[in-house]
Amino acid sequence: MPHLGIHITGRGGAGVSTLGSGLAAKLGIADLETDIFYWQATDPPFRLKRPIEERIERIIEAMDSAPQGWVLSGSLVTWGGPLVPRFSHAIYVDTSTDIRMARIKAREQKRFGVRIEPGGDMFESNQAFIDWASWGRPVEQQQAFLASLNCPCITLDGGAAQSVVLAQALDFVGQ
Repeated sequence: MPHLGIHITGRGGAGVSTLGSGLAAKLGIADLETDIFYWQATDPPFRLKRPIEERIERIIEAMDSAPQGWVLSGSLVTWGGPLVPRFSHAIYVDTSTDIRMARIKAREQKRFGVRIEPGGDMFESNQAFIDWASWGRPVEQQQAFLASLNCPCITLDGGAAQSVVLAQALDFVGQ
């Protein structure tokens, strides 16, 4: 199998991480998520961003330690330029806003429970995140990024069954 460097992106709640972990597991390659590199570990989480240079350095180290290949899931449109030459394939997961928002709300409730409910220590930040997720990461910005890449790109319907999206992704990368 040739070395795979698969980048998967899309708007929050589109199914990017789910596809990334499923694809990495099927292919037996590393599963990398940009959020792990983007955010410093804090409690409450998602408060402190790592400097861009540190993010890129950590991602490159993880890529280099994955000789069989990797899947990098998440958005890096505005800061990940140095990583682009490493991509062998790119996948954009396009999912309707209503599906994305339902997924995000369910995920956040599962992750944080009462902390995001009124009176919880994460209530306000969660409300701000939900508001941002409903419009954040403009599709046009991500589409322009994908069009600039020098690797095969595809858009998949994140509203389809996970098994269907995974099968399409495997077919796209030739597996």
